[in-house]
Amino acid sequence: MANSSLAVRQLYEPERSLAFGGISGAYAVVGTPTAHAAHEVLWQNQTDAPITFSWDGTTAAFTLDAHTSFVSDVQSNRSDIGRINLLAAGTQFWVKQVSAPTLGSVYISVFYGANFNNL
Repeated sequence: MANSSLAVRQLYEPERSLAFGGISGAYAVVGTPTAHAAHEVLWQNQTDAPITFSWDGTTAAFTLDAHTSFVSDVQSNRSDIGRINLLAAGTQFWVKQVSAPTLGSVYISVFYGANFNNL
């Protein structure tokens, strides 16, 4: 029988989004800070313009072209067993336009793990 204390399941925070009208040349907050340390984050730019994402509202982290997405799976490529790589709880996401979007939204989905015994 498997040790249930080792069983971890993936859980999800509520999706964060910001419609094109809230995106300008200045960084705008997307949703609330993360409530959990995340092992995977999905960023989607479903607007019709390139959008720059940031973790601090000042420094550009990366830019996504219109209608594209990016998955950051920080846990999948770990090199030393037992070490856990996670996006910190309390992380706030920000976006700004490269050129003005006229439709669509940006979406950010956060995935985290929880031990079955601690739910």
